[in-house]
This record gives sequence, C-alpha cells and structure tokens, in this order.
Amino acid sequence: MLAVIIGGGAALAQPIIRHYLAAGNEVVALCKETAPEITHDKLHPILDVDMATDDAHILSNFSSIDLLITLTGKVDNSKLIEMSLRQWDEVIQCNLTTVFQSLRYGLPGMAFNGAVVVVGSIIASIGG
Repeated sequence: MLAVIIGGGAALAQPIIRHYLAAGNEVVALCKETAPEITHDKLHPILDVDMATDDAHILSNFSSIDLLITLTGKVDNSKLIEMSLRQWDEVIQCNLTTVFQSLRYGLPGMAFNGAVVVVGSIIASIGG
C-alpha cells in the first residue's frame, strides 16, 4: 500500500506516518518546510513542495496511490477588517488551494479502491 501525506512534516502527521509504517506500508511525505521526525526505509520525504503552486504536479509521478491525506492548515488571528489581502491570500492558499491541488493532481493516480482524507481544524468552525 502507498500512502501519500501532504503536510508530512507537521506534528499531527507523525503518529499517522508511524501507524502506516508499522503496518508495513510505503509512505511518501510531501513537506513544504519541515521534514518528518521519523526515519525509516519505507518513508520517502520530499521537501520544499508547496502544494498551493504547480509543485503539486509531483503527485502525477505516482500511479497507484492507495491513500491520500492532506494535513495542511493556517490561521491568522487578525480581525477581518484589519487583515491585509496578503494575509488573506496566505490563509486561502494553505487551507483551500492546497486541498484543491492535492485532489486535482492526486486523484488521477489513485488506486481503484483508494481513499482520500482531508483533515481540517476546529478553527474552521470557531474562527481564529
């Protein structure tokens, strides 16, 4: 089984990566800035990938993804009326565009019975 984890360097990703490695699966961790804390012969971290850009085409290299997990998110604690357009764009790029790009490039390479998990945050419901 091949699991691809977007945001593989995030703290939340570490127990997920450990779980799939313990089950004997191959794991590809796509990371924007931080590499996973784990080292394993079946873990393949790919660094400096910004899924909100055309870097997302890297998913086209995989022909049989069994599991695609997105674990990206960003919050800006500014009040809406004080938020700059740049701040707004950063939040939207990370929270929405990353998921869109992950699905856009990842779904064509999914195995017949593959699964997608999009992990959100409670912040989406309560604001931040």
